[in-house]
Order: sequence, then C-alpha cells, then structure tokens
Amino acid sequence: MYQFPIGVMLESFRLPFREAVEKAASLGVSGLQIYMTQPGETYFQDLDGAKCKMLLDIIKSNGLKVSAICGDFGKGFGKLGLAHAGGTQEQKRTDGASGI
Repeated sequence: MYQFPIGVMLESFRLPFREAVEKAASLGVSGLQIYMTQPGETYFQDLDGAKCKMLLDIIKSNGLKVSAICGDFGKGFGKLGLAHAGGTQEQKRTDGASGI
C-alpha cells in the first residue's frame, strides 16, 4: 500500500504559494496539503495545464509531494442528510481541475 506523505497545509503559513512551499521545505516536511476552494493561486477555477505544471514544478524543486488536495466547499460534508450524492458541481470540477 502506498504510504502518503504527511503534509502541512500551505495556507497555514499565510504566505504566497512559492514562499509557503519553501517554508514547508525548510521545516523538513515531505508533503503538502493544498486548498483549491478559495480564490488565490491554487483556486480550481483558475487552474489550467500550464499553471498546474508551474505549481508542480515549484513543489518538486523543493523536494516535496502533494499529499492531499482539499476540495471541501462546506456543503454538508460529514452531516447526515446534507451531503450531496456524488459531490457538488464545484467538487466535481475541483477533481478534474487539479492536474497536480
């Protein structure tokens, strides 16, 4: 079974993407968890193939891996009766847009 690296939440550093990745690398972690649901450098609606490649190049050049992509839009996750079967449209687009 694949051993996923434990990742830090990039957004917890409150730095631009590149600086946050560099900070994570300096702490010696092996993975990153990236939110894609809020407007910013990793917002799923703004990602295309070129931007995904650029972000992944930054991650790899710092010796890190993506351990998780967070696509929780707060629409019933974990709440019985509120969850949407098959996910929301936003979640489906996040799954397809990540490319990372």
